[in-house]
Amino acid sequence: ARLPGGAVLLSEEAGDADAALAAAERELQIALAEAAAAREAASARKETAARAATEEEAPHARLVLVRHGQSEWNLANRFTGWVDVDLTEQGILEAREAGRLLAAAGLEIDEVHTSLMRRAIRSAVLMLSTLNQCW
Repeated sequence: ARLPGGAVLLSEEAGDADAALAAAERELQIALAEAAAAREAASARKETAARAATEEEAPHARLVLVRHGQSEWNLANRFTGWVDVDLTEQGILEAREAGRLLAAAGLEIDEVHTSLMRRAIRSAVLMLSTLNQCW
């Protein structure tokens, strides 16, 4: 005879059928308990990983390096070196865009160091003014 789920009952005697059914129920209960324990363990591992991720310390400091925007000589494909050339209109837009990107990242600038070149100083001022951090 066949039982629900496709199991085959080897003996049709009532006692054997009851014993087989009881054994199948025990095996099912064991399997369900093991599955529940596995789900709980997986959930605990996820919670531990989430706690560890949120408990990581924020970095002590960040170093942000920004190159000056396009200069007049960059546009002319000339080596600038120590020649003090100014930014082009494109360079001004690039410096402001750098400020927007830093603002989107939520960065607050504490210090700015530039060379003495006009292109570097103007790029820094434009970037900081876009960040509303020009001081």
